[in-house]
Amino acid sequence: MSWIRSSKAITAVVLLVIALGAVGTATAVSFDADSPESTEVGETMTFNVEMTDVFEDQPNEWTVDANTELKGATVQMIAEDVSGEEVARSDNSELQVSSEDGVNRVTIEIQGEVPGISSYSYENPDEQNFKVLEISQADGPSIEEWQAPRYTEASQEARNAIESAEDAGASEGDLQNAISSYNSENFGNAQDLAESAEDSAAGEEQTQQYLMFGGIALVVIVLIGGGYYVYQQRQENTSKLR
Repeated sequence: MSWIRSSKAITAVVLLVIALGAVGTATAVSFDADSPESTEVGETMTFNVEMTDVFEDQPNEWTVDANTELKGATVQMIAEDVSGEEVARSDNSELQVSSEDGVNRVTIEIQGEVPGISSYSYENPDEQNFKVLEISQADGPSIEEWQAPRYTEASQEARNAIESAEDAGASEGDLQNAISSYNSENFGNAQDLAESAEDSAAGEEQTQQYLMFGGIALVVIVLIGGGYYVYQQRQENTSKLR
């Protein structure tokens, strides 16, 4: 009886492992797209996505919804079958796809103006990212999303100056002053403070180098003087012996 019960337990475990393995290998909708690049506010941005395995973990008929934070965005979605023939098209943010049409791939192109930034954080630059494109079921869950960094010319110049000051070893206090100005969107002041902090750091480094070289020179002089003194003493002792 104990062997039978043990066999049943082992069988149950094996079935559970198989079930979990099946869940782990389940496929989903696939996307092929380059990572969006950092873009300046106000510029026109174009982003392309290719969607395959359209009906994996999805109904046999569903509506693809393309959502974006790009301003004045235009969206074009084209569904194709295995042969590459177009079976459905949409020039707005929604496209209905059906497995009965043999849909094999959906290409999505979105274009619009990069929106402005509501708040800035030097420490957390990801907070300035915006949603380039989100694919979801219409009135349903999100499937995939792409975000991109954005900047203004002034904010980027200020950030570059602060990063340069950090690399130069500027003091923490000077850096914090520049960062505070950056976060307050006072980019001109942030850049000036960062450049001043970098100059101060460079000056301190140069002073330290001078001190180091001066110390080395002093040691050399002492050694030479000491050597000369010892030499003179030996010469005097030799003369006395004669």
